[in-house]
Amino acid sequence: MPSTRRVAYAIAASAILASCTAGHNGTHDSAPTNTSSPPPHRASRDSSGALVTIAELRDVSGLPTDLEAQTIPTSGNIPIPRGTCGANLNQPNLDKGRAIGFSSPTGTEGYELTAALSALQAKTYMNQVIGNLRAGCPGYTIHTTAGYTETLVLKAIVNLHTNVGQAIAYIADTTLLGQTTHTAEVDLLQQNTYAYLVLTSAAPITALTVQSLAITAANQLAKSR
Repeated sequence: MPSTRRVAYAIAASAILASCTAGHNGTHDSAPTNTSSPPPHRASRDSSGALVTIAELRDVSGLPTDLEAQTIPTSGNIPIPRGTCGANLNQPNLDKGRAIGFSSPTGTEGYELTAALSALQAKTYMNQVIGNLRAGCPGYTIHTTAGYTETLVLKAIVNLHTNVGQAIAYIADTTLLGQTTHTAEVDLLQQNTYAYLVLTSAAPITALTVQSLAITAANQLAKSR
């Protein structure tokens, strides 16, 4: 999977997945502890039921029908965390999170991460994410853990109509070593369960595909509560 994942979430996602063991339908279970600093608040509920399935992803408009589960890499060229328009965000502790990765032979890849947060964590983090997503913000440079430099340019904010409490999505271009990848990212919050989806492709990603992906994930998130 390419390193172009949401920069505000990359390190936290890697921390969750670093001690994962593959489970049913490509999902991963984990409970690692971040030893670099004490976790502020731990997730209090299992969020595995909030994950989309591979079968559901194959039905998303614009996604390949040959998607398969994929192990999510947890090391390598990972962007240093930043918000969509460049701000530093305070990431919640996600050591009880769950994740599923997916890919197709045609080069479409992605993953979903879900985590049950405290009420304060959920509200604070989602407000930060929303506050740092605004139309027209300039592209910016991201430094990665491997010493490379990426650039991210916001292309569009996608309007969403879902059945969850809060939902936002955007499409961006990320460039690394001269190669540009199209990226779509979705943030969903239902009560205190947070879901984050990343989709990457060599081909442009349409707003319709992002909307369909968000609705599918939101429906699963709503059913899990």
